[in-house]
Amino acid sequence: MNTLNSFLKVINLIVLRRNKFTMESKRSKILHEIAPSNITLEILSNGSSHMTPSVFIRTPHRCYLFNCPEGMSRLSTFLRVRPTHVEDIFITKGKWENVVGIPGLVLNKGSEDDVRIHGPPIAIDILKSFSPMLDADFGSTNNFIKMRHCDVKRDNYEDSTLFINYLNVENSKERRYLKNGDNTPTNTAFLIKLKPCLPALDPLKLIELKIPRSPLISKLKSGETITLQDGRIIKPEDVIDFRKKSESLSLLVADICSSQNLQSISSNYLLKDFMGDKRIQKLNYIIHFTQQKIFETKEYKNWMGEFGTDCQHLILNVKGRFLPLSDNVYNSHYMLRSIFSDGFPEIYPIGQVLEGEVILQDDDKYDIKIDNEDNNIGPVFIPEFLRRFSLRGTLDKNEMNPILLDFNWQRFLNDRLKKEPVELQKRIDEFKQVYTKTFDNFGNRPRDVYPTVVFLGTSSACPTKYRNVCSQLVRLSEFSNILIDCGEATYGQLLALFGPSNIDQFLTKLNAIFITHAHLDHILGVFHIISRRIEAFEKQEIPYVPLVVCHDVSFLHLCNTYSEIFLDLFPFIISICLPTFFYANSSAQGIRQHISAVDLIKHFPKNIFCHDDWNLSEATAFQVEHTKWSCGYSFVTLKEKRKIVFSGDTKPCENIIKYGKDADLLIHECTFEDGLEEDASYKKHSTMKQAFDASVKIGAKNVFFTHFSARYHLTPPLPDYILNAGNISMANDLMSVPFDLLPLFPKLLPIYQYLYKDELFEFEMRKMTRMANNNARLNEKYNTGSFEEILKQKRKANS
Repeated sequence: MNTLNSFLKVINLIVLRRNKFTMESKRSKILHEIAPSNITLEILSNGSSHMTPSVFIRTPHRCYLFNCPEGMSRLSTFLRVRPTHVEDIFITKGKWENVVGIPGLVLNKGSEDDVRIHGPPIAIDILKSFSPMLDADFGSTNNFIKMRHCDVKRDNYEDSTLFINYLNVENSKERRYLKNGDNTPTNTAFLIKLKPCLPALDPLKLIELKIPRSPLISKLKSGETITLQDGRIIKPEDVIDFRKKSESLSLLVADICSSQNLQSISSNYLLKDFMGDKRIQKLNYIIHFTQQKIFETKEYKNWMGEFGTDCQHLILNVKGRFLPLSDNVYNSHYMLRSIFSDGFPEIYPIGQVLEGEVILQDDDKYDIKIDNEDNNIGPVFIPEFLRRFSLRGTLDKNEMNPILLDFNWQRFLNDRLKKEPVELQKRIDEFKQVYTKTFDNFGNRPRDVYPTVVFLGTSSACPTKYRNVCSQLVRLSEFSNILIDCGEATYGQLLALFGPSNIDQFLTKLNAIFITHAHLDHILGVFHIISRRIEAFEKQEIPYVPLVVCHDVSFLHLCNTYSEIFLDLFPFIISICLPTFFYANSSAQGIRQHISAVDLIKHFPKNIFCHDDWNLSEATAFQVEHTKWSCGYSFVTLKEKRKIVFSGDTKPCENIIKYGKDADLLIHECTFEDGLEEDASYKKHSTMKQAFDASVKIGAKNVFFTHFSARYHLTPPLPDYILNAGNISMANDLMSVPFDLLPLFPKLLPIYQYLYKDELFEFEMRKMTRMANNNARLNEKYNTGSFEEILKQKRKANS
C-alpha cells in the first residue's frame, strides 16, 4: 500500500506540471507543504435562497467546500473562487440538493485536475451519471473530470492545512439507500481541526539580517530557504518569532435529521474530549445544517450545551434575510428597468428595499442573534449570506480582500452616462417617448400580453456574472405556464421573479417542461423544479396534477438514476420520450421510418391537457442539428393563433426554417459572434449572422437572440445588420416580453450601443486581434506578406 501511495504521489506531481497549469501548480505545491497563516470560514448559503445550506473554508490557495448546492458554479465567480482551488468537496447528506452543483463547478477545472468527493458513495454514483450529458464546449465526454471518492467509512482525511474526522451519523437500520424516500439518506458529520502554521516573522530579525522588502519575504513565510544577492543563505527559522504560536481551532459541521442521528453523534468517541464539564479540548464553532424540527427539540439543545459557552453555533437551516446572489445582477436589472419597466419587472425583494445599501462581507450587523434560555449554550445566531469569519489571522481589508455588495443601480447608470452623457441620454429619451406613445395608443383597451416570454437564462454552457444557463418561461395565459429547457438554478431565477410568497402559486400552474436536448446546461434544474412543485401542491392542499416533461433518451436515463436513488419521479410526471416518436412504423411495409417532426398534442394525456385551459392549439417538436436527438419547438396559442418558435441549440439547418415559417416570435440561439464560424461548426452552434439569415428565411415578425457564449457578459456584439433590421432583439436574464410590446424591444439596441460602449469596443479589439493572428498564420504558411497573394495561393492550394 505504501508503495502504491508513493507511486500515486509521483504521478500527481507529474500531472500538476502539465500544460498551462505548470507555474501555478509548482507554486501551489510549495505553499501546500505548510499550513497557511490566513484561513477563513465563509457562508455560501444560509437557506434564505434557492440554495441549500453550504459553507466553505478558504485559504489563499485552496477551498474546502461543504455541500455543493445548485447554482454554485455561477456564485463561484462572484466569490472569487477558482475552480482549480476546489479540490475537496464534503457532502453531509446523500441527497440531490447537496451534490447537484458539483458538475457545473468542476467542469471549469482543467482536465489534469481531479476533485475528491468526501461523503456517501451515492454522491459519486449520481455524478458519474452526468458524464454522457456534458456539452461539447467542454470537450470529449471521455475526458470527464476525475472524481475520487473518499469513503466516509474511513477514519479521516488529512493534508497540510487541516485534519478532518468523518463522523458517520446513521441510524442502526440505515445500511443501504432505499427508493422513494422510504428512509433518511445516510448522514456524515465532519470534525475539522486546523493544523498549526509557522510562527510569524520577526521584523527586528529581518532588519538585523538586512533582508530587503521583496518577494523573498513571502518565500520565507511559505517555509522556503532563500539566497540573498550577497550570497547569504537565510532559512525560515533564522527570522521566525518563536514567541508567537498559532492557535489551532476546531469546528464541527453537522446535519442531523432524526433523533437516532442525534443519539449516534452524541455518543461518538471522537467528540468526547470536547464535551461535558471535564472537556479537555475546545470546539470553536458548530455549523448546524440540522433540520429545524430537530434543532428545536430539548434533546438537541442539551447536546449543544455539552460543548460549553465558548462554542459558537452558526444556524444555517432556516430562512434568513433574502439577498440577490450578486449586486451586479441587481444593479444591471434595475438600471434597465429605469428605462423600460414593462420589459424588466421588479425582482425580489420587491420595492427596491436594498437600494443604496452597502454590505461588507465581514459586517456582523445583519446576523440574527437567537436568545438562549439555557445559559450553558454559547452564542447562537443566523449569519448573513456571504458572511465571513476568521479562523486564523485577521480580516485585514488589504490582505483578505473582502467581498462588497453595493446595491446602487443609479450609480451604476450614472457611471455609464459619464462616458457618453449626450448621446446615451438622447437615446434613452427617444425610447421613453415611443414607450409612452405606445401606451397612449392602447387607450382604455385591456392589455393583450399573452403569450409572454420571460428569459430565465441566456448563457450557453456555463453561467456568468450577469447570465444564468438556458431556460425560457412562456406564460400562455394567467393560468397556464410552460418552460423551455431548465438549466441549473432555474428555480432561483423563478424565486427572484415571483418571490417566496408567490412561487408556490406559480408552480401549481406550471403545466409542462420541454427539453431541447440533454446537455447539463439545459436540464440540471429540472429535478429541483419537480420537487418544489410537489411541495407546492401539498402546501396549498390541492390535488396533484402530473407535470408533462418532453425529453430525449439521455434525460430518461438520468430520471431513472434519480428515481432509484432519491425519489421515484414517474408518479409525478408524464414522460414523453421524443426519440420514440421520431421513428414511425410504415403501415404498408412494416418498417420504421424516420420523421423530422412530432405533433405533441396527440401524445398529451387527455385527462391533463385541455386546449382552453392551456391556451394551446398546436405543439410541435422538430429535430435540429446539435446532438443526435436535439430538437426545437413550435407552439401556436388557441385564442390568439400566435406562433412562437424555439430553435434550441443548433447549427444552421433546414428544419428550423421549415417548421418556424412565418413565426410571430422566433427565439434563436446565437452562441458565437461573426468570424467564429469554425468554432460554431465544430460545436454545432450558430453565429449571429447565421441566426440572422435563418430569421430572414423564416420570415419571422419578431426575433430574439439568446444562448450567448460566456465571453459576452452584458451584451453580445451588435453589428450594423442587426441594428438596421428593426425586428431583432437581444435577450437578457429576467427580461419579460409581453406580446403587445414586442415592437419596443429592438429599439433598446441603440441604447445598448452607448450603454455598453466599453464592452462593444473590447469585442472589436478582440476581433481585430483575431484577424491579425489569422493573417500572421497565413503569412507564415504561404511565406508572403501580400494579402492578395495569400488569397491567391490559398485558392490554388484548395483547388
